[in-house]
Amino acid sequence: MIISSILAWIGISCLTAASFLPGSLTPSVGDPLLYVAFTCLMFVSIMSNILFVHTGLMFDKPETTQRIIAVLNTLFDAGTLTYLVLYQMAQWMDSKPGWIFIGYLSFAVVAFGGAILSWRYALQKKKDKEGANVDGVDDGESCEVPSVESINEQVDDMERADDTNDSPSENSEEKDLPVSKLPPIRQLQTRMFILHTVYFGVAAARSTYVLATAKDFLAYLGDEDHVYLKIFTLLQPVSILGLPLMDWIINNKGYNVAMQSINILGIAHGVIQVSSNNLNVQVFGFVVFSFYRCFVFAINFGFLPTYLGIAAVGRGAGLLTLCQGIMCATSIPLANLAINHLGGNFFWPNLIEMIVLVPLFAVVGIIGQDAQRNNFAKGVQQG
Repeated sequence: MIISSILAWIGISCLTAASFLPGSLTPSVGDPLLYVAFTCLMFVSIMSNILFVHTGLMFDKPETTQRIIAVLNTLFDAGTLTYLVLYQMAQWMDSKPGWIFIGYLSFAVVAFGGAILSWRYALQKKKDKEGANVDGVDDGESCEVPSVESINEQVDDMERADDTNDSPSENSEEKDLPVSKLPPIRQLQTRMFILHTVYFGVAAARSTYVLATAKDFLAYLGDEDHVYLKIFTLLQPVSILGLPLMDWIINNKGYNVAMQSINILGIAHGVIQVSSNNLNVQVFGFVVFSFYRCFVFAINFGFLPTYLGIAAVGRGAGLLTLCQGIMCATSIPLANLAINHLGGNFFWPNLIEMIVLVPLFAVVGIIGQDAQRNNFAKGVQQG
């Protein structure tokens, strides 16, 4: 499983960079093929988030599931170095970017091939283990994740039940059930999931906004040679150092505190952006932002399997990514405001992005209350 996870991550990272292949082969940035490249990038992003969650679910212990999802998301974030490395390679080899991307895409095919083979092996091994447990062999930890073949049947049964469970009495009984015991569609209609989706969309949109405006923001502060932009890119993998802290917060304080820590990091980074025009001070902000970006994706996608059932968690991950894409549209008017109307000054757009995070403290509080009720319902059922 570990091998398949690593290979899948390598393949996703390669495919992400290679998604720009159609645009990189054409000299004009206005070429329609560039839109094809961005469309490919969108599908790669959705696919990666769903893949990371399901990879984590291949492991029996909830703590291991959370850690696998966190590590894969952090490594994916560290992949921002890819573009800088490929650009430097193209310059060093005096080659067009298109040929670099072709080589990278070839490497992605090899990585995905290895991931598929090792994934099939992992699934077979897991099925054998489940079969052994059914026959009475207890190895100390029973697997909570159903076999792959039973997932489709479970989805069909639950969706059929969803069509018949519409009476008021049945709906009142659903309130006493854990979210994971509801039909898949109902799980995605609960207040906890809807608020979680909105929360992630806003938090992730800030991450995209910072990445998209970093070049112009730093240039306004005096980074004409893009030295600090390179530092910003190179510091993104620093977030890997935050994994032990994030793991400790989740396991000792819970996801509610972990999600509040995302808000604190986001506001801290916003304060640094609006309070100083010193590029050296912004370097500290780069580190804070790398932790923020890591926490946003790792914690939110790790939180999904704690309350959604196996039949709904993939859809949930996809909807989170969809909401992220929709919310990211807010970056366009804010960036245009700074560049076209404020002479490149990002103070007001950055301030707005920071203030938007303040209501998220209340949103996380409500999610935490729903999570407590959900955990209580789980305990009642298990008891």
